[in-house]
Amino acid sequence: MKWKKFTLTTTTEAVDLISCAFDEIGIEGIEIEDNIPLTEKETKGMFIDILPELPPDEGIAKVSFYLDDDADVPGMLEKVNEALEELKMFTDLGACTIEASETEDKDWINNWKQYFKPFTVDDILIKPTWETIPEEHKDKLLIQIDPGTAFGTGMHETTQLCIRQLREYTGSDTKVLDVGTGSGILGITALKLGAKEVFGTDLDENAITAVGENLEANGIPAGLFTVLQGNIIDDK
Repeated sequence: MKWKKFTLTTTTEAVDLISCAFDEIGIEGIEIEDNIPLTEKETKGMFIDILPELPPDEGIAKVSFYLDDDADVPGMLEKVNEALEELKMFTDLGACTIEASETEDKDWINNWKQYFKPFTVDDILIKPTWETIPEEHKDKLLIQIDPGTAFGTGMHETTQLCIRQLREYTGSDTKVLDVGTGSGILGITALKLGAKEVFGTDLDENAITAVGENLEANGIPAGLFTVLQGNIIDDK
């Protein structure tokens, strides 16, 4: 399906006011692009493995909204321009230009894969299932991961710290409880390091599928890794 995309170039300070104004005239969702860096507090509260590197923040923002073919495009653009003219009396809207284009529905579930590349944690190579093994890392212990829509590529610093602790403490008699297992990366790493068995839990039902697929990708029998959907706090 094709959508008409309209992108307003403005200032970062005006974004909140523009968002409210657009909501009032019936634009239900917008896309905001800016180069404002995330604070340390914000990144700590986000379950994100891969953070983009941003160019310097110059106070410029782009606010985009989408209209389908059935929408009254001229009527909506007239309302947008009226709203912007009113806002100019209260705040600096910068360039305040609108660029029109067309876009198609994207495969958002898989688009992120372009940023997930093979990397190492000491002598362990963690590789997306769709990437080849780099020649210089062929001697390393291989963990293959496709998180799907579950959490866990292994790139987050906390995950890498856990992997290093697994390397230090995992033995042949080790039984692992993997709480919030996500893609299963930590449990699979433990099994690759010689653990006896893993029991995983996650709130997300997608983790069940992700773990099963990643066990197969790593040649690990499914019976070594049991995973259940549930909340360990109140789910008996």
